[in-house]
Amino acid sequence: NVMSAAEDVGDENSSNKILNAMKKELSNWFSYSGSGDGKYFAYSKGIGSLLSFPSSYNSIDQMNDHHFHYGYFIQAAAQVGMRDLEWMEKYGAVIEELIDDIACTKRNSKDSRYPYLRNFAPFEGHSWASGFEDPESGNNQESTSEAINAWAGIILYGELTGDTRIRDMGIYLYTTEVAAADNYWFDIDQDIYKIEQSKYQPLMASMVWGGKVDYSTWFGQNC
Repeated sequence: NVMSAAEDVGDENSSNKILNAMKKELSNWFSYSGSGDGKYFAYSKGIGSLLSFPSSYNSIDQMNDHHFHYGYFIQAAAQVGMRDLEWMEKYGAVIEELIDDIACTKRNSKDSRYPYLRNFAPFEGHSWASGFEDPESGNNQESTSEAINAWAGIILYGELTGDTRIRDMGIYLYTTEVAAADNYWFDIDQDIYKIEQSKYQPLMASMVWGGKVDYSTWFGQNC
């Protein structure tokens, strides 16, 4: 976003500096140089998932937030691809592994190393951030914006590569997640939380769970 802003105001030096920094950082993540490498992805056949090292927010032991985290890589790679398609195509296999991990388009497990639409629940109409279901509250999603960022990145990547399968899946995920956020988080029609005022006071939810809603941040109510 800063790169785009620099381009908009004609600051070519800054935009190129940011572009080159993005290429360098993404190239580091998208390649593996041996046991001393501190940033890389590795596929786990037993779990059927692409894992990031180092991990964060229990992304490995609980399988949390994959679409949040990987969405940044996909979006950033696509933004670079808009300026340097050859660079993006060089790492296309890795980028598509990231996409498949969070939003695999293949329904048949025999054709894929990943489950179909891992992070997205078509019945609910939105994705889940938690990798496991809490027995009391169910799954949760606290950051719809990060989910939407991931789907936007998938759309852009699919458009740049001419892969309509990936692009159309991204469009479905993006439009459906936005509609779900409008309803279950922001309650724009005031037909969900307003009628439940005796039980739930706020007119919106910041975190939606399978069995409850919260009005706070994931890190507490004092943030």
